[in-house]
Amino acid sequence: MSNGLPDRYVTSVEASPSQADWVYVTHSGYRDNEFIPRIHRSTDRGQTWTDLSANLPDVAINDVFVLPGHADSVLFVATDAGVYASLNSGQSWGRLGTNMPYIPSFDIDWNPVENTLIAGSFARSIMTYPIDSLLAQPLSAVGKVAQTMKDLKISPNPARAQITITATLANNLAAELTIFDLRGRQVRKAEIPAGGAVSHRFDVATLRAGEYFVRIKSGGKTDSSRFIKQ
Repeated sequence: MSNGLPDRYVTSVEASPSQADWVYVTHSGYRDNEFIPRIHRSTDRGQTWTDLSANLPDVAINDVFVLPGHADSVLFVATDAGVYASLNSGQSWGRLGTNMPYIPSFDIDWNPVENTLIAGSFARSIMTYPIDSLLAQPLSAVGKVAQTMKDLKISPNPARAQITITATLANNLAAELTIFDLRGRQVRKAEIPAGGAVSHRFDVATLRAGEYFVRIKSGGKTDSSRFIKQ
């Protein structure tokens, strides 16, 4: 059942409360010094998987919860930067809470009596969030994902022979560019000298067709994006 999933540490598996063939799985790449958020859903009992990470920040995902009664449209993940919610089946995410610090959250659960989400955090005990207030507002009001770098772009996308990666970095620091496949294996890497801007071309002609992740690291911060190799 792991075909199409990253070769990384499994942190959580959650069966859909309403769809008999659906299941969710999250991974952490910290053991491999990787910060790509990984959450996938299968709608055919694990034969194929779809990436739902969308705009989640570059931190490990530790747990996933699917809210019953909403046809799998309302999802929650506990990450190393707090708790995030999606109201559109994982197409986009927003951070929950205005007074929860950016700390690791390892477990999330649901109190159906109070209709609150419960998060077990590191060093800040247990915190809760009222789900009624979440469902009464648009996702854009839930929270925004902090961007560590500006204008990270990959072109062309999809690509056949080459891709060009551009980004604007803070403080004119050097950067490291890495391309990973879906199983988390490094397939390309480049060191970018200091200069405040990145514009680097990779030859991807020999890569297999499929989806790939691009990670950029600079000054202790990371950002990531993805492209399709045709």
